[in-house]
Amino acid sequence: MISEKPVFTIVACPRCTDAWTWVVRYRDGSDLLECPGTGEHHAWSHIDLDQVLSMVLVPKRAGLAQIAVHMSTDSMRPIFFRRRYLSLSMSGESTSGQQTIHCLGWEDNGVESFTFAFEDGGVLLTADRNAV
Repeated sequence: MISEKPVFTIVACPRCTDAWTWVVRYRDGSDLLECPGTGEHHAWSHIDLDQVLSMVLVPKRAGLAQIAVHMSTDSMRPIFFRRRYLSLSMSGESTSGQQTIHCLGWEDNGVESFTFAFEDGGVLLTADRNAV
């Protein structure tokens, strides 16, 4: 689901440079933020996957959509990863074209869905993990 109206507000953190940050909402109503703005950052390993109700990508730049997946059954599990691309010169002296693609999705009994979010605001919904 792509939302125009923000559900979560994120505190700015100088260590976080990605266009989106994730927030997990648990079945008990509590939240786990990737970056709560206090210096402590959470990783995928901190998430209690069995208790996830929804997961949201919250934009940190104006003009980007907030993207959410809802675990509508107890057997669904969230998927999240970032693909980072960097162009290197043949001499190895310079880099350019750094891009991060965020992927938020779900898995349920072998069926998967992926929503890829691009830094220019584009979104791709697919069942193919390797679409980008």
